[in-house]
Parts: sequence; structure tokens; C-alpha cells
Amino acid sequence: MLPVLVVAKCDGAEKSQDSHVKLHHFSKKHNLSIDAKSNEHVILSNALTRVSFTSGARRVTFNNLALFMNGPSLQKNGEWLISVADAENVFGPMMDLRTPSEWSSPPHVILDPGHGGDDTGARGQHKTVEKRIALDIAKRVQRILKSSGTEVALTRRKDHTLELGDRPAYAMTSGGTIFVSIHLNSSPNGHAHGIETYVLPSQGFPSTSRTGGNHDMCPGNTFDSLNSRLSYFIQKELLQSTQAKDRGIRRARWKVLRDAPCPAVLVECGFLSNPTEAKKLSNRRYRDRVAQGIADGILTYINTMSEN
Repeated sequence: MLPVLVVAKCDGAEKSQDSHVKLHHFSKKHNLSIDAKSNEHVILSNALTRVSFTSGARRVTFNNLALFMNGPSLQKNGEWLISVADAENVFGPMMDLRTPSEWSSPPHVILDPGHGGDDTGARGQHKTVEKRIALDIAKRVQRILKSSGTEVALTRRKDHTLELGDRPAYAMTSGGTIFVSIHLNSSPNGHAHGIETYVLPSQGFPSTSRTGGNHDMCPGNTFDSLNSRLSYFIQKELLQSTQAKDRGIRRARWKVLRDAPCPAVLVECGFLSNPTEAKKLSNRRYRDRVAQGIADGILTYINTMSEN
């Protein structure tokens, strides 16, 4: 158990307290050396792991992947600090791959193609429509997983409207043990491109893109540590398969993540607002690569949970 410090913080007019751990205690627990340290940056590493922190920032580099923590790293009285939530539920599960629990039954993957029916989602050039591409990718992932012997189902198999609440509800009623929602991104900035994987922020912490809103405990927070592990493997394998830009593992309080009855992520597979990326996503071979990355990430996660 790491020694815990309580640090006061101020979010606008609100004052609260967060629990933190000293980075040197964290590094000792995980057998990490402090390779470089300055007033602005610190790097922890061993033979398997390298983590680069920037003072006051939520963004870190973990094994060459961009990752956004729940809260920023801090410095207090010459000590570097990170939140307990990040030490235990973000980095811990990705560094310590010993099985935290065994499958009580064979894993059952629920793939959730975003949007559908009247809700088209994003649109791009080359006749790209999010609801169609998301469904196509999900079906390709399903085929790969089935060929490996993994039980898998889709929240929708056709182009019909599906309410947000029905998606995690389907995972609940069907006994899902892994939930992956598949989407395509869009931005007013037509140059934005790359892949993002989202997980639920821990209780008391904001989304990556905002600081306000309700930060209360959600059903999905039950799986914080496993959400982190699942997101890591999916983002890692997706980038390797597609060679797309890494936009990071990010945090959001979307309903499909808040209400998930099992470890859950939401994947943004590329920007339809970017003409180059939209053209790639209109190509079946590229969608095969996207699907292969998602499937490989899920299978790697399953394998780490199955090892003793």
C-alpha cells in the first residue's frame, strides 16, 4: 500500500481535496528508476515500462502511447505527486499484468456500432457516413473474434435507431464481460486526424476535454482498473495495425461508459472530417486493418486475464 497525501485543489470557486502518492514511492513499488528529472519533466522506466510526466499536465507518454490521467501530476515541497486514482487504477493495471481475477465464465464481447437509423453520426467525403462504417467495422471485428473461438454479439446488426441507454442495457441482459463501442470522429478542424480510445474518468475527476459537470460515482467506475487495461491494449494494437496518429487514451463521461456493466471503452477510429482519413476509411482493406487492431487488443486483454 502506497503512503497517501491529501492535497487541496481549487477548481474555479470550488475547493476540494485529492489523495495523492509521491512519485518516488510509486516508482519503488513498480521497480522503476528515475532516469531523468527536471523542474518540468520526470521519466520513470525499467526494462518493460517507460513513463514520461510533465508537471501540471494530465497528458503522459506511457510506452510510447499518449495517455491522459484523471488528474495532473503535481509538485509540492520538491516532491512529484500523482493522484491515487491514477497510481492504482491507471498505471497499476498496465504495469502489473498478473491476473487480478479469473473469468467465472468464458468472456463474452459486446461490440456496439455507434449511431444508426435516424442518427447518422458524422459525415465525410468519399460518401463516408459514421453509422455505416461503424457497423461495417464491428462486423469485421466480430468475424475475427469468432474465428478465435470468442463469444461475441453486436448491439445492432442493421441500420436502425438504438437509444444510448439500450446499448449498455443489452450488455447487461446478455451477460457481456467486455464492451467496445465503435465510432468515427469529426472536427471543425479538417486537419485533425488519428485514433482515440476513451474510458470513464474515475470518481471525482473530469473528462479530458472539460472540468465541469457531475463527477459522481457511476456503475462503470466499478471497472476502472480493467477499463485502463482494455483501453491500453486496444489503442496499442490499433496504432500498430493502422499506423495512424496516436491521439491518446482519453477520458469521457458518455452514457455508454457510465452505465457499462463490465469493462468498457469507446474507440474513435479516425476523422471523417479529414479528407485523407475519410478516404482511407472508405477502403475495405483499411477497415480490415482497423478491425484487426480492435480484435487484437481485445484478445490480448482476454489473454492477460486468463494467465496465472
